[in-house]
Amino acid sequence: MRQFARLYSQRITRSTPKPATTQSTPNVKEHVSPWTRFIQRPSVRLYGRAFLQASTCALILHAIWTKAMYFAPTYGISMLPNMNHYQEYVLISKRYRRGRYIQVGDVISYWHPFSLHQRGIKRVVAMPGDFVLRDTPDQGEGLMLQVPKGHCYLAGDNQKYSRDSRIFGPVPLALINGKVVWKWSSQGTIKNTLEEVQTT
Repeated sequence: MRQFARLYSQRITRSTPKPATTQSTPNVKEHVSPWTRFIQRPSVRLYGRAFLQASTCALILHAIWTKAMYFAPTYGISMLPNMNHYQEYVLISKRYRRGRYIQVGDVISYWHPFSLHQRGIKRVVAMPGDFVLRDTPDQGEGLMLQVPKGHCYLAGDNQKYSRDSRIFGPVPLALINGKVVWKWSSQGTIKNTLEEVQTT
């Protein structure tokens, strides 16, 4: 009986599995590149966000300046008394570039036909197909000319001291870079000073 008990206990001991021992794994640090650590800094994120916002504002302003409208100073006395000859700023709308929607009486900004780096501001007195007096009224030979297709005839309000189409002829509509829609003065708006001539 004792021998049987000894054999039974040995069989139970052999058949009982040993509990699994857990081995501790060493701590492995995740490899992070220097560039990743750099961009994860709070100061870098703050400056990066500010840079993106400034770049977005700059792009919007550039689009407005080149495609929509811009401020430009006036110089010279050719548009007196409707525009000051000094320290007068006007708002120019580029919606009217290349002569789109331009009408007789509008004040426009254009590139000088013989000096393309120079801009000028004059009033439109005739559009393609219109007949216009070539010289100053009550002066010259009183010749009339017809404005050719794709051109306009310009003149300053102060004609005595203005170099305009009476000197260099009709101006191509493609040289128009905008229409003056507002001026920095007490009057503000741009008025059409031309009057229709009654023919009999």
